[in-house]
Amino acid sequence: MPQVHAARRAGAFVAVIDPRRTPLARSADMHLAPRPGTDVVLALSMIHELVRRGRTDEPFLAAHTTGFAPLARAAAAYPVERAAALCDVPPDEIERLVGAYAAASPAVIRCGWGVERNRNGGNAVRAIFALPAVAGKFGVRGGGLTMSLSRAFPVNSTALARPDLRRGVPRQVNMTQLGRVLTDAHTPPIRALFVYNANPVAMAPNQNVVIRGLAREDLFTVVHDQVLTDTARFADIVLPATTVFEHHDLHKSYGHYYLQYSKPVIAPVGESLSNRELFTRLAQAMGFSEPALSASDAELLAVALDGQGEGFEGVGDITREKLAHVRFGTGRELIQCVTDGPTTPSGKIELSPASLGVPIFQPMESGFPLTLLSPATNKTINSIFGELNARRAALVMHPQDAAQRGLGDGDLVRVYNDLGELHVPLDISEDVRPGVVTVPKGLWRSATVNGSTATALAPDHLTDIGEGACFNDARVEVARLSV
Repeated sequence: MPQVHAARRAGAFVAVIDPRRTPLARSADMHLAPRPGTDVVLALSMIHELVRRGRTDEPFLAAHTTGFAPLARAAAAYPVERAAALCDVPPDEIERLVGAYAAASPAVIRCGWGVERNRNGGNAVRAIFALPAVAGKFGVRGGGLTMSLSRAFPVNSTALARPDLRRGVPRQVNMTQLGRVLTDAHTPPIRALFVYNANPVAMAPNQNVVIRGLAREDLFTVVHDQVLTDTARFADIVLPATTVFEHHDLHKSYGHYYLQYSKPVIAPVGESLSNRELFTRLAQAMGFSEPALSASDAELLAVALDGQGEGFEGVGDITREKLAHVRFGTGRELIQCVTDGPTTPSGKIELSPASLGVPIFQPMESGFPLTLLSPATNKTINSIFGELNARRAALVMHPQDAAQRGLGDGDLVRVYNDLGELHVPLDISEDVRPGVVTVPKGLWRSATVNGSTATALAPDHLTDIGEGACFNDARVEVARLSV
């Protein structure tokens, strides 16, 4: 944020695209609040408008991309007027956004995570990521795009995972559908669950089915955690976990290019164990004798960084300096498509790869009129901090939607759909667009009146690409709760 604010002071144009009026949106030059799930439409419309205005970078497209012609044909289905109707935003604002983006150099797109959490999420990210290629925003310092940077870190994950030690093909299940996994019939049946680095009661969609699965008498559940989460309350055995202050660790980043190393500053509290120590002890108790399964923290650090010295600046001193900078090409600074490039099979930006085709939009049909979003807040970055919520969570709703339902600020309301219901007080605010309501992510069940959270209303179907969670496909209705 300091860099964004500094750029604005220097004359940069900042546009925020979000169904909510976030703190950044309040100060931005433009705030577009599209209907959730329509980001792919907005991005394709921008691509079409760039083509129509002759603002595409033909030399860059020819040299660095494949599949532009099919993408342009797909984008042509969404002229500004049609896209504006689907996204429910003013058409002149889309035109203004395209003009500002085309004129700016450098121009960078920062794509968030909410955009991918619906049935169109993968295609939305693809269409958004195509924009800097179409408009020629790569190849200059500060230009291009950014999302998560964690994959940029050359840590030797394969050597750490040791897939060569597997004695068979493990069964894999998708945590997004954990409720189904624990309640549907399987061959062989699932009789044990080991939970670590997770709190599925708060994290997984279709919360009521997840809880029903965890409540099975014939399911043996072990939870390894730092705090007594909602999931831990269903455990047969709870194993205390160390915090970052009690164990060695490497930390990659969402948003910067430094690999960080931390060492313990206090001894483990009580019987707390790190993941590494816990699984080392389990391996020994189960009779596994492979040396890799009893490696020390120092040995695992060496494995993680083995052969990766050229990928970092100062990696040899990381235990002393506590950080190492990622190298890009011959330097430490990233200039996309100059010091670093696509890792696709062709070595180019594949706008319409054969395995995926062109980005598409799937409308969502629902009998419920409102979209429930569950964004992070400054108190609920993730569910581990749920125990720190001092006050009861509230549902945020636009005044227009509240008036249509005869609701007042502070009313106790019932938020419901076919999957469940949530009882919380109402907070009427213009910080959400009409048709959207929000409840914070990561809540514990104690934060609501009836012990349900937003995930109780989220469907457990999967995203179009990557089989991710569709939290933002939750469609709901809201009514005053009779007490």
